[in-house]
Amino acid sequence: MMMGRVIMVACAIGATASAPAAGEDVFGKFPPTAKEVLAAAEAVEVLSLDPDAGRADPRPGEAVRFHEWMVLGSTTVNGRDAVARLVGRVEGAVTEATVLDEALCFRPRHGLRARAKDTVVELVICYECRQLNVYVDGRFRKHCPTKPAPAEALDAVLTQAKVPLPAGPKDKR
Repeated sequence: MMMGRVIMVACAIGATASAPAAGEDVFGKFPPTAKEVLAAAEAVEVLSLDPDAGRADPRPGEAVRFHEWMVLGSTTVNGRDAVARLVGRVEGAVTEATVLDEALCFRPRHGLRARAKDTVVELVICYECRQLNVYVDGRFRKHCPTKPAPAEALDAVLTQAKVPLPAGPKDKR
């Protein structure tokens, strides 16, 4: 009986959380604006994030942070074809995922930043926990479950550019 009430309260709280904007699915897609920017981008910045540094606002003299996560380094992928392949992998992993793929942690090791026209889309990605957060012009827009497959491609881009990678998760991706 008590468990039933807890579940009902949890569902009620979840139902009152911010709903997606018109035209946005709960799972399986990026917000339309983010999708348009990612499709139109001529370049995408790939960031290596340190989940062990934890979330925090930057302090004076501290390394750069990306949505509160410490940045170990970054590189840029240029050219519409190369960007489309990379973004296609990331987007495909979101499309294939369900909420059942997610873990309850969030230890992101990757970030993406793309710009088209006057709009910036940023993704904070945790393939260990199989989830990512989408930001448009610096504002959180959506949380998405994801499959872990693109992690290897992002690691390869970072490694080729000699960008340091954070320590890997305890279990295999």
